[in-house]
Amino acid sequence: MAYKVPVQQGPSFVDDVLKNVDTLPQTLRNVYGQIKDLDVQLKQIEEEANESLGSAAEGATLADHEAAQEKLRKSADAVHANCAELADKKIALAQNASDIIATVIRGIDDKLLRFENQLRKEGRWPADAPPTKLPKTLARTLPVAEVNANAPKKANVLVHPPQSMRSSGSGLADDAIVDPNEPRYCSCRQVSFGEMIACENAEVGFRAQKTTTTRT
Repeated sequence: MAYKVPVQQGPSFVDDVLKNVDTLPQTLRNVYGQIKDLDVQLKQIEEEANESLGSAAEGATLADHEAAQEKLRKSADAVHANCAELADKKIALAQNASDIIATVIRGIDDKLLRFENQLRKEGRWPADAPPTKLPKTLARTLPVAEVNANAPKKANVLVHPPQSMRSSGSGLADDAIVDPNEPRYCSCRQVSFGEMIACENAEVGFRAQKTTTTRT
């Protein structure tokens, strides 16, 4: 009995996904272009402020010192307010870009799940394949994240310390987590922190101790 190819109803899954992301590149280019324009404006304000400050310093005399100081203060306040307004616009644009990307990703992920369910109903999904689970971050609509410009940018990766460190009484619990940004020592690159440490890797041909400062 010949296999009957199912008739495609409406646009295909791939066409649906491509339609969903088709306008994304241009949308992001527009947003990033606006951010770049704001950067140019900030640079111009900085240059104008430096020129005004230099001119005021050269032309100032003791007689008009107080008046010049008051003028500079008002000018600085105006510059600060202008820069703060532009910075707020940049943050809003960056958050908008993040929201656009998150919305597209959630849409694609939802389409993937519905496509899988369709294949399962038609019996075209591998029997031994487990059902797809949506990541928690995509399965629900998250509130807009607060943007903290002062937050340090670190890799969102956690690694476990080597077994030798966990079992050598170094004070680490079995489930302790080592910061991947912590400096690494020894040729095996496994010794990561401690006040007086020594590598216990049997494959290392020599043992060297190094005093480090424990990060608080």
